[in-house]
Formats: sequence, C-alpha cells, structure tokens
Amino acid sequence: MRSSQLTELIELYQKNNGQLEQDDCHGWTLEHIAIKRMHPLGQREYEYFHHGVRIYYQGEFFSILHFSGLAEEVSLESKKRAKILFVGSSKQFSEPSHPNEIIVIGKRVSSADSMMRLISTYSKRNDIVYNLVRRNCEHVSTYIIDGKWDSKQTDLYIIKMIEIIGHRAEENKGWILGMVALAGAAYYAYQKYNSSGEEEEKDKKKSVVKTCYPMSWQQQNIFGRNR
Repeated sequence: MRSSQLTELIELYQKNNGQLEQDDCHGWTLEHIAIKRMHPLGQREYEYFHHGVRIYYQGEFFSILHFSGLAEEVSLESKKRAKILFVGSSKQFSEPSHPNEIIVIGKRVSSADSMMRLISTYSKRNDIVYNLVRRNCEHVSTYIIDGKWDSKQTDLYIIKMIEIIGHRAEENKGWILGMVALAGAAYYAYQKYNSSGEEEEKDKKKSVVKTCYPMSWQQQNIFGRNR
C-alpha cells in the first residue's frame, strides 16, 4: 500500500523529535495549488481562490492537503467548521469546478523543511481553527510550502473593503467623514493583523508546532487513488 511510505516517514519524524534530514524526504515533492470559486455576498458573488498542497511521491500524484473547502456550503458559518484533511484526487479538491481549472502557484519544492511543516500541520489539525482573516486555506498552504504565514488574497480583500467603505462614506457624508471612515477601517484591519503580536505568534505556534502525535493514515484510505 502506497501510504506505507508516508507512514514510515511520519514514524521517523516522531522518532527524531520532529526532525527530518533531506535524505529522509527523498522522492517527496510538494506544490502549492489553487482553484477559483465564487462566494455569495448579499445579492452579489465575489471571486476567490481555494488553496491546497498537492503531494507527489517519486513523481506520481499522492494526495492533496487542504482546509476542507466545503464547496457545497459557501456560508461563512460553514467555513468556521472547515477542517484540515487529505483528499485522494484533484477532482475532490476542485469540486464543483473541473480539475483542469486548478492552477499551480510557484515551483514544486522537495525540502525536508516543507515535509516537516506538512506533517506537523496535519498532526495538529484538530487544534487549527479556521479564521477568514488570520488562518485560512492560503495561510496554511503558503506556510507548508514557503514557511510564511501569509494570504495575499486576504490582504487584497481588506484593502478593497477599506477603499469601498471610504468611498461610500465620502459620497454620502462628505470628504471629512470619508477620511474618518477610511482611517477607522485601516485601524480595524491593522488590529486584525497585529492585535497582541505576542498572542498572535503564540496562536500560530499553537496551531502548527513540531510536536507530532500518532496518526492513523491508513484509516483515511485515500492515498494512491487516481489523480
């Protein structure tokens, strides 16, 4: 069973107290992927991208890790229930879109650091709670691949909201009120990202740490399915 290779790697990771050497990860490669989706907002819909990490072993598709997109449920409430999990095919990740619409972000990576971040992220999946601004699918995917806790589409969304709020307030109440609203929105966004810097850093470390707990990878029965 192909999952045995990953199981052996996890066991080695645990045995070495959350450390892997480059030679230990030979044959494993990861790539950051995304699929376009539409999210209803009032009477409109807005475009966003759902992100994940596609895993290959010895050049062949293995699995995809992502924050469960809940494509059939697009409410923010359903997003809060999203969980980190593996799926056994690109189709499962891309639904309701076609797998051919998946885009690849950047190049494939084959580093021990990325594999350690992948394993540690999945091992702590029950402690990683979805947050649209601070902990979404793009944050997790970018962290695993690059080691950076970042979401470019969240940054762009907040900037857009600031512009909209400021523009509407300026139209309705005058230039001064518009500037006040813009400053308020900017401060709100700043607080979202920087509220208690130490607390946020602890939050990240709690979400994704090197400590790995035993996992039943075989029980998912998703490894080695068709791409």
